[in-house]
Order: sequence, then structure tokens, then C-alpha cells
Amino acid sequence: MNIWVHNGTVFDTHQLSLTGVKPGGILVGVVLAIFAFVGFESAGSLGVESKNSFRNIPRAILWSCLIVGLFYVVVSYSQIYGFGNVKGGILASTAPLPDLATHTGIGFFAYILDLGIICSMFACTLACINAGSRLIYSMARDGMGPSAVGSVHHVRNTPHIAIVITALPMIAVPILTTIISESAVNATGMPVRLIALAEGALTGFTDEIFDIPHVTAARDLFIDIPGPETGRLASLARQYDTYIVAQCKARWPEVIDKRFFNTLFVISRQGEIVHKAAKNHLWCRERSCVPHDVYDRWVELFGDGIDAFYPVLRTGDIGNIGTICCPDGEYPEAVRALAFNGAEVVYRPSEAVPMTQMGLEPGGTWLLQNRAHAHFNNVYMVCPNIGPVYVHPKMEHPYDIAGGNSHIVDYQGNVLGHTTSGANTFVAGIIDIEALRQFRTMNLNSNWMKDLRTEIFRRMYEEPVHPKNLWLDAEPLQHADVDEIYRANIGRLVDRGSFTPPARAFPGARYIAPAESPDEAGWEQVRSLWAPPAEE
Repeated sequence: MNIWVHNGTVFDTHQLSLTGVKPGGILVGVVLAIFAFVGFESAGSLGVESKNSFRNIPRAILWSCLIVGLFYVVVSYSQIYGFGNVKGGILASTAPLPDLATHTGIGFFAYILDLGIICSMFACTLACINAGSRLIYSMARDGMGPSAVGSVHHVRNTPHIAIVITALPMIAVPILTTIISESAVNATGMPVRLIALAEGALTGFTDEIFDIPHVTAARDLFIDIPGPETGRLASLARQYDTYIVAQCKARWPEVIDKRFFNTLFVISRQGEIVHKAAKNHLWCRERSCVPHDVYDRWVELFGDGIDAFYPVLRTGDIGNIGTICCPDGEYPEAVRALAFNGAEVVYRPSEAVPMTQMGLEPGGTWLLQNRAHAHFNNVYMVCPNIGPVYVHPKMEHPYDIAGGNSHIVDYQGNVLGHTTSGANTFVAGIIDIEALRQFRTMNLNSNWMKDLRTEIFRRMYEEPVHPKNLWLDAEPLQHADVDEIYRANIGRLVDRGSFTPPARAFPGARYIAPAESPDEAGWEQVRSLWAPPAEE
């Protein structure tokens, strides 16, 4: 009733009009309904102990089916209706009833619901013991078991021996299963539910290293999602029953033609692409397109809310996943945006020298940043780094541009796993989503977002720093030309008083072409380093 009051009406037009109903969904529902009614016939096993059993037992079974069936319909209808305005719907909830109580403004009722669920579990167990013991008792009475099992208690007149025989395995099996399962987990490791690949694992950094024109790279180098590459990862996700989160440079023709975006995506345990986002910030030698570069088109398609630029995948089993990439994490606002959008686990792949080796502490400022992100926003940070990079197939020795230091950080900034190696290694850690949720909601001190004074920061971003829509109509420029855009941005910050100019001016960083002649540095010359397909 609280759901109906909260929504303002009893009628859910989406359900009543069968919106989105498909034959496959009906089939699954029928199977669930059949299983839901399993057990009603067990009342027949109590016939010997009932009065006028030929009349009362059939009535009990029939009325139980009718009343409980109606109860099932009302409760299922109400739950789906209650989640109608919740992002992700009922599928995004790991505890629908308590979550519904919170959503409809009676969060305290969640504890009562939990108690009811526990009582229901015990009631179900007792019902199984009742039915099973009467079956064993009847078999013994008919000579198909020891005669003692067919006896009844001298006071209570119940088949006490049959009840004990039925109850002991029901108690012993869960206990033994728990012991054996825990031993197996301790011996072989917990099941892996999220595999995170480093930036560059699929499409590398060829365009950045050789300063390949953007439109050329979009056409010749990069991929589509979905495509053969994501298809292979999908088969691995199904094989190992795990989510896979990865990065690649991919075309987004639905947004704009002749462009590629540095793209983050998640593949579900069923092999489906369930999340796709674009990198929002670049380092000075990356020429990917970002949403801000085609801002008007992006907003036209996805809106201008946080979710348009920092979407979060809400799973029903491993928490809420947000994705950023490399330089995105240089901006505190990026992870804060994901946290505001509900992220609990943030994937931030790869960083390069000098960030990974700056300072005395292992991991440099990259690890420092990610510990700060985790601590300030109470999120887990999953941060794999790339191994040695082969720039082209004819390279005999790769170079370690990244510097290793893959790591996983918990929601208080503690490092759960860290490897200093720059080789093709891995790092692992345990992510406890329930502990994070308890910390966020029960704490009053170090869950910082709870008392953020948002109004006082609003005007800070009214004046733009980097121009938007740079590549909406014009083809993206190459390194040397984009350097001038960055220098103009610095000039704006000086003019505003954000930066104070130094006493002496120097030319600063500049792009140096990989060859003296522009022709030698051009893509047509560089692509000869790759053998034609017939020669490979």
C-alpha cells in the first residue's frame, strides 16, 4: 500500500498494457510460477493426523493455492511498480524489498522485512521437515523401514523419530557444505567476478606515437563496438563467468562520422556489452575525440547531465561500476562525478612515466591520486597499467613507457594489491561492496560527500577554460597545432589571476617530429613498418 500511496495511484499502465512483454519473458515467468507453487501438495502428508481428512485436506490445498497465488500476483505487481521510477529497475537491486522500503520513504521498515524474510526461511524449513517426516513415517508403517520409525510420541502423538531423521540431514548438509565451500575458496581462491584490462590492451598507442592524422587513424587503425575484438572478450566473459572491463579506441558513428573516441566498456557475465563511456580528458599527446570536442552533438544525443558524461553501470551482483581513463583521473571532478552518480567501483586504467615513478613512494603520483580519489569519494579504485609497448611489428625490444605499479585501492584509501613490475603482470584484490555501503550510510565523519556544500562551488566553473566543440565541424588537428590551444588555455588562466606568470619566460614544452622530413614522418611512410597481410 505504501508503494501505491508513494506513486499516487494503484494502476501501473506499463504493466497493465504489457509494455515490453516478450514470449521469452512469459516463458521464464511460467517456469518461476510453477516452482513457486511447489510444496502446496505436501499438506496431503498430514492427512493421517487431521480430522475429516478427505474434506479438509483438499480444501486446505485449494484455498492455499488461491490465496497465496493472489498474494504472489499483488506482491510481484507492486514490486515492479515500486521500481518503475528507479534507475535500472528491479534488476539493479540486490535486495528488492529493503530497497523499496527506502525508496518509498520508510527505510526503517527494511529491518522488519529482513526479520520477516528470516522467519519465512525457518517456516519453509519446518514445512519441509513436516512433509518429509510424515512420508518416512508412513513408509515405515507400511513395512518399508524400521518399525521404530513408524512409532509416535507417547505424549504428543507425533512421529518424533521420523522428524529427527528428517531434520538431522537438513541441519548437517548446510553446515558441511559451508565448511567444504570455505575450504575450497581458501585453497583455490575466491571466484573472480571482475577482470580489468589496461589501456592499450586492444588498440595500442600507434596514433599518439606517430602523430597520425585523426581521420586517418579513425579509418585505418581503430575498431567498432560491438565487433570481432569485443566478441572475443564476450566469449571469455561467458567462459569464466565474469565481468570484463576494458578500454580501446573506437569509432562512434552514431555520434559523429570520421572520429574515434577513447572508449571504456564493460561486458557482462552473459557476454553482453552493458556499459560504454568515453574518456573526457586527454594528455597533451593524445588526439582522440572527447565528448567536449563535439559537445553540442553529444548533448543533443545524451543530454547535459552527469550521466551523459560519466555514466555508471548498476549491476545486481558486483555493485555499481564507473569508468575513467588515464588523464581523466588527473581531475578530482571526474571521480566525484562518478561517485555522485552512484559509482562504488571506479576503473581507471594506465598511466605513464613520470606520474608512475614520481617521488620516493612506489606508484608515484598515480597511486597517490587514486588513493585520494578512493578516500575522498569512498569508492574502490581498480587501476591496471600497461606492460611493455611494441610501437610497431619490427621493433626488437619493447619499451616500458608506463612504469608498472598496477594497484587496487579500497574505499578508505588503503592499498589492497600493488605490483611494482612494469612487465605483463596482474594484481588482485577483494572488493567488499556491502562493507562500502555500510561505511557510506552509517558513518558521520569520513564519508565526505554527505555534507558537501555544493552551492558555494557552482560559480567556479561558469567561465570555460578549454573551448568546446573544437572538432564538431573541423577535423582534429595534430600535436603541434593542438599545443597552441593548450598555450591559449594557460593564457586565459593567467589573465583571470588563476596562474601568476613567472619572473622569466621560456618557450616551454614543444612537439618534436620523429623525422627531419615531414614526408618521412607521414603515415604513408610509417605504415610500411607493418607488413601487408599476405606477408604476415
